[in-house]
Amino acid sequence: MTTSSEIRDRFNLQYNNVLSGAAPGLDDYEISLYLTAAYKEVIYNSYSGNSKQESVDTSERMRSLLSPLITTFDISDSDDITPIPTIVPNYFTTEVAVDSTTWYILSETAYLNNNALKVVPITYDELNLIKGNPFKSPNKFRAWRLDRGNNGDRVVLIISIQPITRYTYSCVTLPAPIILSDLTLISTELSINGYTALSIPKELSNDWLLTKIINRACELATKDYKENNLNTQLSLNTRSE
Repeated sequence: MTTSSEIRDRFNLQYNNVLSGAAPGLDDYEISLYLTAAYKEVIYNSYSGNSKQESVDTSERMRSLLSPLITTFDISDSDDITPIPTIVPNYFTTEVAVDSTTWYILSETAYLNNNALKVVPITYDELNLIKGNPFKSPNKFRAWRLDRGNNGDRVVLIISIQPITRYTYSCVTLPAPIILSDLTLISTELSINGYTALSIPKELSNDWLLTKIINRACELATKDYKENNLNTQLSLNTRSE
């Protein structure tokens, strides 16, 4: 199993080599921030296809990379499925509270009792364009899905011919933070995504993934040191793997 010491040593070696030892040293909190940001970028680019135009379904390599983060949820509890006032006349709208770790939904199905419906994700702009189109509207085989927030939590709105009774979906979950040591030993005010304890996600046993994360984390740290300005940050945000 990959250890925090191994990750720290690999990051520091590469970081110091790039900057020839000129940059100030980074503590575990700072290294953990860069690693966590890099992990999220690598997973996003792998999902979206920015990594050499390869997305999750284009190769076995990409599927194996993302598979530890793909989870299926089955929601049928009445506390999580709530009929609300409809937002489309003549149809029903059901609010579903999805799991807090949900990032990108890959596939989904809604149910009217035992009848499975294909769920079509749409935007609010698309809703305004197609809500009167009988060939695209919800029916006994199809429902629409809109995304929105509810008091800081993510929910989906399922628009259908009747209120749904169950919703299942598979998704890419949010990566756990990479934390190299107990952050409270540095400061009691520090955390990453609300976590402070040592955290090495088990997916990092994949050396190819770990190498990509360390490479990207070193790039982020190096850019921050060399060109800490707004233009640099904007270019980093649009960079493809």
